[in-house]
Amino acid sequence: MKTLLAAALLAAAIPASSQSVPDAFAALSAQAAAARSGFARFQAAEAPGGAADAAPGAAQAPDFSAQTVDGRTAFLSDYRGQVVVLDFWAPWSPACRSTVPARAALAAAYGATVLGVAVGQGADAARAFAASLPGGAAGETVLTDPDQSVFSAFHGQALPLAVVVDRQGAVVATVTGSGPDAEARVEAAVRDALAR
Repeated sequence: MKTLLAAALLAAAIPASSQSVPDAFAALSAQAAAARSGFARFQAAEAPGGAADAAPGAAQAPDFSAQTVDGRTAFLSDYRGQVVVLDFWAPWSPACRSTVPARAALAAAYGATVLGVAVGQGADAARAFAASLPGGAAGETVLTDPDQSVFSAFHGQALPLAVVVDRQGAVVATVTGSGPDAEARVEAAVRDALAR
């Protein structure tokens, strides 16, 4: 059965006039390797502690606009002068069920602002997910990102993702993943941003 499936995939990958079987096989193998790499990044982010962080230093956070679940337009620049935690999540991610309330509580403890960004979701789905959480998304302003443009602007690769932005609009840290280690890194970044 595997041989038949592989032959069908290979036949579909070979254009009728241009590519030889070895070239098509090499191209298909490269696509499979890229897919495995992407899945490995997703698995690493879903694992406790998350994936390795990229600390972009003093790079300015890209300004963006997004709709809140109640229909208002919000810009990141509206929050200049505040420490902001951009909390990127999606309802299909089990890890996000724990990070949303944890990051909201962390931000409240330090006086930071949390903008929850519902990746790939419209208002109804984002509102339903937030309502399904223990305590809801209390403390988060929930933004919708149905076309994933905000997630892409921050070079998002996996969820959950936290981006900590200081009062001047500079990215202090990005943290991918969940669990105690990831939340400790978010907390350290918030403390660092508050000290600037």
